[in-house]
Amino acid sequence: MVATCQHLIAPCTLPRAAAGLSEVSPLSFEQDFSFMSENLGYDGVELFRKGRFRPATFWKTSRVELVSPAQHKDRTMLTTFRLTTTPTPTDNDSSSENWHVLNCHLQAGKQGGRRVRQIVEESGSVGPEFLEDSEPVSSKEKSLPLASPLIDATCIDRLKHDDDYPPPTLVVPELISLLIEEGNIETCFIDTKFSSDVLERLGRIYQRYATVPSGDSFQMGKRDVDEWLTAINGRVGRGSEFRSAAKFMGWVEPVVEDKADRPPIIIPEDGILTLDNFIGVYLEELQQGKFWGIAWDLAALKEPLPANNLFTARYDRMYCSKSLMPIAMLNFECKTPCPNKFEPSDHLPVAGAFKDLIATITDNKNTYKKYYLCNK
Repeated sequence: MVATCQHLIAPCTLPRAAAGLSEVSPLSFEQDFSFMSENLGYDGVELFRKGRFRPATFWKTSRVELVSPAQHKDRTMLTTFRLTTTPTPTDNDSSSENWHVLNCHLQAGKQGGRRVRQIVEESGSVGPEFLEDSEPVSSKEKSLPLASPLIDATCIDRLKHDDDYPPPTLVVPELISLLIEEGNIETCFIDTKFSSDVLERLGRIYQRYATVPSGDSFQMGKRDVDEWLTAINGRVGRGSEFRSAAKFMGWVEPVVEDKADRPPIIIPEDGILTLDNFIGVYLEELQQGKFWGIAWDLAALKEPLPANNLFTARYDRMYCSKSLMPIAMLNFECKTPCPNKFEPSDHLPVAGAFKDLIATITDNKNTYKKYYLCNK
C-alpha cells in the first residue's frame, strides 16, 4: 500500500504510473488538468465523488489497470492497481501483485476526531494518549488490523541528510500572530478571539457594505451580502462564508427523508447580517484553521494583512506498507511564500518511487540494510 496524506502530488508512485492530487474543483477539473493526459500521459483518472474541493488520482493505463472500483470515504479515496507490463518472469516478479494507493485529504482545524476517523477508516491507529489542542482526540484505541504500521517514505533518504530533512511542503505567510489576540495563540481553537487589528478591519469592511438603515447606523441585507460574497468568492453560492452567512441570516435546513431531496442553501430575502454575525462568519473560518482563506478575503476586500514572516511545516506526506520499499524520493523547496509565479499551489509537491521489498533485498542488500536501520 502507498498512502498519501493532505495535499500530496505523487507522480512517481508505481514506477511513474500513478499520481494523487487534493483540493481540485469539479467545476474546472477537466480544463485545469487536461495537461495530465495530453502532456504527461496520465489517461486514467478517478475524481472523488462529492465536495467542492476533492481528491483525484491519475494513472497511466499503459502501465497499470484498476483491479476494482475505487472506494470513496471521508475525503479518502482508495484505488487498487495491477501492473499491465509483462517483464521477463523471475522468482521475484511482482507484476501480478496488487498495488493500493490511498489519497487522503485530512480535515483542518479543531477536527481531531474527524481526522482520526479518516485515518482509521483506511490505514491507521490512534489512542487516547494522542492530544490535539491539549485534548485527546479519541477515548480509546482505534485501529485498522494491518500487519504492521505504515512507514514514512522519506526514511530511505533520512540517513543521508541533516536534522532539517525532510523539507517543508507548506511555505506560506505567517498569519496566526496577526489574526489571533496576543496571548491566545496556543489556544486559538479553544477560545477563539481575533486581534484588535483584524476586528477593526472587519468593522471597516462591514460599514462599506452595509446599506440597510437600523437606527443611527446601517446593517447588511441580502443585496449587501450578495455583493460581499461575490467580491471574495466570485459568485454567491460557494464557500463556507456563504453557508455561515445564510444560517446567521435565518436560513434553516429543512428536514427531509432523502438527502437527494434537500433544497439548496439560500440567503433569505428579508435576512439581516449584523456586525456581530459578520465577525462570527470569520470566527468560524478561524476555528476551522482557514487562516489563509481569511487573509485572502481581507485582501480582496482591500484590507490586506501586513504579513512579512514565513510559516513552514511538512503537512504533505507519503507512507507505504512494509511489503514495499521506497527507492527514491523527490522533494521540492521554496524560500518565498506560496503560491507564487514559480509554485501555483500553497503546498509543494512530493513524489516517490517504490519497489517490491523481496526483490529489493535480492537485488541490493546494502539498500535494504539502510532501510532496516531506519525502521528497526
